[in-house]
Amino acid sequence: VTIPCFKVDQARRLGNKSVLKTHPELCKRHEGTWYLDPGMPGTADYLTAICNEITGRYDIDGLHFDYIRYPENARNFPDQSTYRKYGRGQNKAQWRRDNITRCVRQIYRSVKARKPWVRISSSPIGKFADLQRYSSKGWNAFEAVHQDAQGWLNEGIHDMLFPMMYFDGDHFYPFALDWQENNRNRPVIPGLGIYFLSPNEKNWDFGVIQRELFFLRHIGSGGQAYFRTRFLLDNVKGIYDYLRRFYYPYPALTPVC
Repeated sequence: VTIPCFKVDQARRLGNKSVLKTHPELCKRHEGTWYLDPGMPGTADYLTAICNEITGRYDIDGLHFDYIRYPENARNFPDQSTYRKYGRGQNKAQWRRDNITRCVRQIYRSVKARKPWVRISSSPIGKFADLQRYSSKGWNAFEAVHQDAQGWLNEGIHDMLFPMMYFDGDHFYPFALDWQENNRNRPVIPGLGIYFLSPNEKNWDFGVIQRELFFLRHIGSGGQAYFRTRFLLDNVKGIYDYLRRFYYPYPALTPVC
């Protein structure tokens, strides 16, 4: 599930099936892409209806939110008119966070009322917020894209998180520990940027991923995820062999959530 985003030409190809045609009042264009405006009350209803349809029609184990946030360069997102109408004098950054949380909360409660066993998760930005000793360098979930993912855990409207931690060094370790220390006894499963092992990307030494794996195991994280699967299955720099033979030699139970 995402806050739907379409390039202009993609939206045109969808024709009358596009949300631009069915719910134009919910859509905003930002840097050449169309998005649902989270500040519009109907956005939460629209996403909830989609999730209810999926949950009702199919025997699913979970729903995963990918792009459940404001877009990059959110400062320029054209929601001024929405804010004037619905902001009620609230701080705009907090208002935006509340908008995303409202979508998450409404979907969570609706899906759980229908099928309590369906798990709800998401992939927030890998750094939640600036830490006391470490800066996120302007790229984090809470401030940059208005995504209060730790708040979702605290409120109990998420079953697990898969933060996108495609970083190294001081951009990874303190922020991974921050997620774990604020997990509210729910699994937090960092996603590792194994695509950076590719010579066509950053050509990381395999030791970067190896050190991150052992750190996550040391702090007791809920597991690991990998982006992208192709680099794992292609065994880039021997990662598949390493995981199969050494890091995951035995079956494991999935985390309780």
